[in-house]
Amino acid sequence: TVQDGRISVNIESGNGASSFIIQNIKRTDSGSYTVNVTTIAGSGTTVVDLNVNYPPEFLTVLPNLLNIVQRNKFTFNCTPSAANPPPSSYVFERDGVDITEGVSGSILTVSSLKRDEDSGNYTCTVINEAGSVTIVTYLNVLAPPTVPRQLMLLVKGPFNVTLSWEVPSDDGGTSQPLSYTVRVINDTASLSFSTKSTQLTLTMDEGIWHSSVYTTIVYSENEHGVSSSAASTFTTPDSVPIIESVSLEAHSLTIL
Repeated sequence: TVQDGRISVNIESGNGASSFIIQNIKRTDSGSYTVNVTTIAGSGTTVVDLNVNYPPEFLTVLPNLLNIVQRNKFTFNCTPSAANPPPSSYVFERDGVDITEGVSGSILTVSSLKRDEDSGNYTCTVINEAGSVTIVTYLNVLAPPTVPRQLMLLVKGPFNVTLSWEVPSDDGGTSQPLSYTVRVINDTASLSFSTKSTQLTLTMDEGIWHSSVYTTIVYSENEHGVSSSAASTFTTPDSVPIIESVSLEAHSLTIL
């Protein structure tokens, strides 16, 4: 008997049965094995081909998160680095729903990404007779933010007005703070302001007038573009009356 790690060889003389055993077989054990048998009557040779089946394997791991700007192409290559026998099928899913459109064998292609339709958790399951393996990635489609919400006149004082709005429902997948462009216009004025806050205070000395109606337009912006606009109107406060000094003359007063 000869043992070498996983391999053991047991040779019996006479009429005993001999054996060649491989424990915990690996795919690298595939190959041709030759047995030479010699007796007093002569010798013979037997060749055995060993083909070890194994599930699909991936040497390159996909990142957990992929950021791709909308309208660009997304290619999900699910070709394994090794498999024996070759894969019999590939199953692509987004957020648990099967994908068939854009699939060609082991490759999924989305030609023009849309944030609201194509962002999500993508999986590909590769199957052969020996088993299966699933690879996963999250696709974050980057896009301009959506429109600011709840634009309103927050405060109106005698010398200023404060406009307020809420952040968009979708920032477009950006990792940077949003910025906002505010336009204040009417028949005689067109002013523009930039801010990262969700409030803007305008004073009467910044080009707006008392007792006037203005239209306010607000855009949100990230590094991928500008949103549609939110619009509202407001009226500036009436002018504060100027009190002129009055000279008072003394009068006699008789109390009965």
